[in-house]
Amino acid sequence: MGVTIELTDAPADGVRDAIVEPLIAFNIQQTGIDDYRPLAALLRDGEGRIVGGLWGRTVFGWLFVELLFVPDALRSRGLGTELVQRAEREAMARSCHDVWLDTFQFQARGFYERLGYHCFGTLDDYPAGFSRFFMTKRLTASRPALEAPGGSDAALTITTDRTRIDVDAALALLGGTNWARAMPRDTLVKAMQHSLCFGMLQDDRLVGFARVVTYRATFAYLTDVVIDEHWRGRGLAHRLLSDVVAHPDLQGLRRFALLTGDAMKLYEDHGFTVGAGALTYMERK
Repeated sequence: MGVTIELTDAPADGVRDAIVEPLIAFNIQQTGIDDYRPLAALLRDGEGRIVGGLWGRTVFGWLFVELLFVPDALRSRGLGTELVQRAEREAMARSCHDVWLDTFQFQARGFYERLGYHCFGTLDDYPAGFSRFFMTKRLTASRPALEAPGGSDAALTITTDRTRIDVDAALALLGGTNWARAMPRDTLVKAMQHSLCFGMLQDDRLVGFARVVTYRATFAYLTDVVIDEHWRGRGLAHRLLSDVVAHPDLQGLRRFALLTGDAMKLYEDHGFTVGAGALTYMERK
């Protein structure tokens, strides 16, 4: 069959469908999953005209928010939040477990972070002088189980070299916690710059993270200890903490502290004991 290639900046109606429809059919054939559905939440004025809204789709158990717009005259009324939350509820009704979207530096990253989204990727200089952020949020606690990649725990390494610890990967891990799910990327960057960081890696993929705030003389504070959910139940938190407490710069301290709400036994196994305070305060002397 002979073909030609045509470039155009004014495609006729139906051209996109001619490309998308066979692509969707191919995806279904390869995955066996046929759950693609558009999703729109529309803002209409008093005469029924569409003046803004949310445009996206659900597929493979995920909601993708492609577009969100609220006109200036209607902002500060909570409409953006309501549009996103309605789309999320509809996605969960369709059995979606996660949502992802992207936004530019001059758009709405802070808005999405306040709704519980975290950044998992950044495209710099798009447009020049700005960044484009890719963000995600867990909708339900039940996500299809994944086999831990690589299989063997022996292949894991622990490093304190910050250049090997991907900030966005660390932010993604922390986004699944109840204490740092809304942490802005810039905050984590600054925190890592002024902390002793530990990264557990499978090749170059971050599967565990911990951070120690310390001036490496008399005091240290352990925080942001997290293991990728697909690697949990294999003793990796113990392995990570063993490296933390054995680090040469953390020896001979007058006080090594942390706060925990539900992991006392884990830290007790590494020499921390309960201290005073309204929260469960623990320290390792």
